Amino acid sequence: HELCSRGVPDVLLSHLNSYAYMKDERHTELLEGVLACLVHLGGVWAALGPLAQLEPSGEAPTLAKACGLKVLFELGKEEPVLLEQAQAPATGETGPEAVLAMISDFVDRADDSNLRRHAELLAGLCQLLIGRKARKIC
Repeated sequence: HELCSRGVPDVLLSHLNSYAYMKDERHTELLEGVLACLVHLGGVWAALGPLAQLEPSGEAPTLAKACGLKVLFELGKEEPVLLEQAQAPATGETGPEAVLAMISDFVDRADDSNLRRHAELLAGLCQLLIGRKARKIC
């Protein structure tokens, strides 16, 4: 992408890191927009990776994580191929199985009901896609 060569992902990550620690819910749309752009430019891990690295600090990163999981659910619902082609850089695991493994940590540690809800929605979508793939194989 030309945008990638111009450093746009770095600018988006900078904005994500700036806004992730603000507790103002007015930034929800901005966070969702930044995360959606990251997904479109670099795939699922371009958003999930930075979200997983946010340090727990009260409610602030929780809002950013909830926004990210909401965006991934909405984009994955509209374009399942985004989740089907996801690849975890550390493990090499691919597809919705990789996404499910990554977000299970979000679900397990979510004290926030909003974060938990979005994690569970995305997990359900991943499980649906895994089930579809299994039926195609048989």
